[in-house]
Amino acid sequence: MAASLSGIPSIALSFGLMTGYKPPSSDLVDGAIKASCEVVKKLWEEGWSGENEEKERVDVYSVNVPILPTMIQPGGPYVQWTTMARTQYSRLFKSVSTNSPSSTFDTGGPSAIPENLDEHTSLPQTPQIQSQHLEVPLAFVFSPDIGQLINPTPESLESGTDTHALHEGAIAVTPIRAAFEPAKAPEWKWRL
Repeated sequence: MAASLSGIPSIALSFGLMTGYKPPSSDLVDGAIKASCEVVKKLWEEGWSGENEEKERVDVYSVNVPILPTMIQPGGPYVQWTTMARTQYSRLFKSVSTNSPSSTFDTGGPSAIPENLDEHTSLPQTPQIQSQHLEVPLAFVFSPDIGQLINPTPESLESGTDTHALHEGAIAVTPIRAAFEPAKAPEWKWRL
């Protein structure tokens, strides 16, 4: 994306290690590499513009390749044009704070997600700062919880998205415009 923001058309390539195929066999990896090279070559040859260059211009092609047996099936893997699935991380940082005043002290801070939640538990929309959060210095390490991103439930997969294509064993190619475009404003009214 950084290159495209500087006006350089780009192709972003990533491989998905899929459940049940970790570590992947060398034939699956070789098949994914071969398929990736073919997809990138085709995108490079076709270019980044349509007939109406401004409206149809692509800044980045995001190519996601699942390392699955579909990469080495006779006839080759399926390639699908996709859109980006709306995804989010459960947690990006984990508390490593010590010296808490009590054993019940919440070291995660006001935005911490309790570690004992299951996927059906809803969290409050606005974290509340507790007085105990101000009593001990907090320390965090980068420790992303991306379980929902890499292991979504089948019913959460939206047809036509990159995540859906990957879980169906297809290579997902998502054309992206590098544009900070306005989002729809909320319906509520402001008053201070």
